[in-house]
Amino acid sequence: MAKKNRNIINNKKYLITTVYLLVIINLLFLYIVKYNNQKLSLFEFHFFNFGNFLDFLFTIITFAGLTVLFIRKDAGWYKRRISIFVFPLVSVIVLITAFILAKAQINFGSSYFMQQPLNKFVIAAVFFLFAILQISYLSYVWMLLMGRSELLIIRSFVNAFVILVGLVGFAFFYSVFNMQGRIKTDQSLEKADVAVVFGSAVWSDNRPSPSLAKRVEKAATLYNLGIVKKIQLTGGNAPGELSEAEVGYKIIAKYHVNMKDVLMEKKTSSTIEQVQFIEQNVVKKEQMRKLILISDVFHLNRIHEICNFHNLDAQLAASDLALSWEKNIYYKLRESVGLIFFWFFAI
Repeated sequence: MAKKNRNIINNKKYLITTVYLLVIINLLFLYIVKYNNQKLSLFEFHFFNFGNFLDFLFTIITFAGLTVLFIRKDAGWYKRRISIFVFPLVSVIVLITAFILAKAQINFGSSYFMQQPLNKFVIAAVFFLFAILQISYLSYVWMLLMGRSELLIIRSFVNAFVILVGLVGFAFFYSVFNMQGRIKTDQSLEKADVAVVFGSAVWSDNRPSPSLAKRVEKAATLYNLGIVKKIQLTGGNAPGELSEAEVGYKIIAKYHVNMKDVLMEKKTSSTIEQVQFIEQNVVKKEQMRKLILISDVFHLNRIHEICNFHNLDAQLAASDLALSWEKNIYYKLRESVGLIFFWFFAI
């Protein structure tokens, strides 16, 4: 009997150590994945970047729950040891899978889903699964502490979805209040080397969407006011159409801009890629360090967060795009979801 008890105690110690290691590995590898996604070195890591701190906070809450659970005298958690071990193990496997998919850049041709290239949607879906597993595990541990037992795993996943919805709501209001005073009017902008126009949709027959047209118009206005010396257009293309930058180039001439001062980048397909282009080419290669970044008002907060991750300082200017309240809410909610993905995974 004594030998059996010793074996149980030893097994508990091994299990506790392994679970702690898996939770720590999840966090460390997540940081590695995030900086790899942004083509940055871990030497550029900033703990107080909001997304990095948020990842750490979720891990600490889980870690604290596990610690209290393990030191409780009743040790009832041992009956659920398989779940306690499997959750973080599967999370690590899912995160590794997401990392491999992001690195492999699997080509699905011209396939799109929910207005996103299919390969990017698949990668985002696997990262989303990792987030669900992480938050479900946090919920599972704390419900065990509170003595819950019925349908524990199912309730953990339900709680995870509720928490994620709450985070989207938080991101929505964070965007509203975080940008107060950050977006400059034409009169309050300081002179800069270049205005960078973030790409937006091109419609059929290579017509600019209202969003793209208004962003280009804002850049031309700043140029004609003498606030910027050059204009950098960004944005690639979907199959069978001109790039966003090329369409922007075609319409900017009507604003009496010297076309020698208009630069084009035609390969990027996302906000993150455009920020990376700005850092690597506009700032480091072309040595244009004073920047004004132009996009629609609902988009600028995510741009600001990505720039912070890259330690990139820039002024922000909003286009004059007018939206109905329904579309305004829709785009802000969509950007809030995008902001959550960036905070957690830098994608």
